[in-house]
Amino acid sequence: GYLGVTRRRSRHTNKFTTWRARAEIDRKNYAIGGFKTEILAAQNYDLFVLAKRGLNAKINFPELMDTYIEIIKSGKVSIQQEIG
Repeated sequence: GYLGVTRRRSRHTNKFTTWRARAEIDRKNYAIGGFKTEILAAQNYDLFVLAKRGLNAKINFPELMDTYIEIIKSGKVSIQQEIG
């Protein structure tokens, strides 16, 4: 699994439907969002923690650091498609 990512169950069917990204920073819990794929949730987690904690944050895909920095500089706070 990836840091900050869990499966989300539908309330109605009790089946897994989406992936949820969450982070805890300075004892505060943040719900980053629900995503179609595990990788997309993990990449959104990475963006969020980098924006909040800085470049020393522990992330899932360190090889994407340059891309994440460009996305953060552009002012985006989330992505809708997987990177790579």
